Amino acid sequence: MNTKKIVIAFTIIFTFTLFGYSEIMEGQEAPDFTLPDATGQNTSLKQFRGKVVLLDIWATWCGPCISAMPHNQALHKKFESQGLVVLTVCIDGKKQSTLDFL
Repeated sequence: MNTKKIVIAFTIIFTFTLFGYSEIMEGQEAPDFTLPDATGQNTSLKQFRGKVVLLDIWATWCGPCISAMPHNQALHKKFESQGLVVLTVCIDGKKQSTLDFL
């Protein structure tokens, strides 16, 4: 198994563990969640139903997370016109440090 597949699998498992979802079966809708965006407006996963969503959980202190950002941006640029949505969730817990980083 290559590193990208491991990172993707870890991200998915971590995400659902973080939000308290332990068993999601193939074909089921992803559980909804709502978080504030960089401007403070709430964004819900359900806003993007019917689209392909890449959910990236990252932190400013996470080297592999930072390394993945340009790849996620390239994917978004390439597939945005086909409906790809890239949502990133920073788990640092400090809005200003996240905004300063970006």
